[in-house]
Amino acid sequence: MKQKVTWFLLLSTSLVLGSCSWFNNAADVYDESKVSSSEQVSSTNNESSSVDASSSQSSSVAESEASDDTSESSSSEVAPALAVTDYFPMKEGYQAVFAGDGNEFAGFTRTYDFIRDDFLTMRTATGGTTTLEVVAITPDRAEVLVTKPETYSHEELTYDMITQTGEPTKTLIEGPIEVGHTWDSDGRQREITGIDVPVETTTGSYEALEVTEYGDDNERREYYAPDVGLIYVEDESMDPDATYLVTQMLDQLSFEGWDEAITFYYPNGENSFEQVTDTIQMTTNDTMALKFTQLFQGGNSADQQLISKSVEINTIDVNGQGPGQGKTVYIDFNEYIRELADDPHGKAKLDAMMASTQQYYNADDIQPTIEGEYMVIDGLVTLTAENPLYLVPEDVYPY
Repeated sequence: MKQKVTWFLLLSTSLVLGSCSWFNNAADVYDESKVSSSEQVSSTNNESSSVDASSSQSSSVAESEASDDTSESSSSEVAPALAVTDYFPMKEGYQAVFAGDGNEFAGFTRTYDFIRDDFLTMRTATGGTTTLEVVAITPDRAEVLVTKPETYSHEELTYDMITQTGEPTKTLIEGPIEVGHTWDSDGRQREITGIDVPVETTTGSYEALEVTEYGDDNERREYYAPDVGLIYVEDESMDPDATYLVTQMLDQLSFEGWDEAITFYYPNGENSFEQVTDTIQMTTNDTMALKFTQLFQGGNSADQQLISKSVEINTIDVNGQGPGQGKTVYIDFNEYIRELADDPHGKAKLDAMMASTQQYYNADDIQPTIEGEYMVIDGLVTLTAENPLYLVPEDVYPY
């Protein structure tokens, strides 16, 4: 019995010790699991922090880019400062009709005849005369370099004629475009006195640049609209003893060109000539050499053909002088003009062409050439260095 008790105690003790060992191992496993779990949580937290940081950084970049886009958008919405060229645009086909009040010659028609680089050649026709002006237009200035009164023709001056005239210039507009900016123009002061000034004309409503010119006893206010040009003018007397107000308002505006009148002479029998006035369509930079070629080839209302289709005018130029001051027109034909030598009416046809050209340009003289050489046509005409001018017989002009 004693042995059984002893065996039972030993067995119990062994079981107890085994249980303790199992619990110790379990605790170790638990501790390792806890550490592993802790490390996993720590790793997850670190990854989360990394994502948050990355997300924050991306958000910052996005906000920065959005800010930049907003800034760029805001910047692009700000209208750029206007330049002189905006108020005096050189547009082809320009024809403007201004209604005048306060003076019989206040109304006028203006055309833009030539646009070459920074130079604009324009004609202004009133009820009394037609004046040609060459204006140099840059972003900083619109300046009249040449003024030629009594110029009724579509003629272009050479670069030397424009830049070497020695004439006093007149600055119509000068930058910067700021209210209060002043400058001297041919002895008179001009000033920008308004920007975005509301102006109503027959052609519409505008917000215009106001330029005031101060004279001894008058003030002249000119209004220029962006992308249009001159739209309204007021010339007001400051003399209480001689008051007046002359206005000129834009009444019609077109960019389709204009009509030009040409008197066409043609032979109608032995030593007899007739004339018709034809209207031709013109636009900016058209050449009169082509227009006269078409006219002489039969494109006229009299249905008269003075030259064949093979004959062409190469160039027509002027010397820049005014009428009565030695104004000369130069006309150069191709070699086929010599066909007139075989035409029984060749001399009369040549006379008529010279008369038509000289009359259109209101020139004192005309000098024809053939391919740049003095004109020589057998039996009709022989021109030389000593005698280069063609003398149009008086009987060509019927009136």
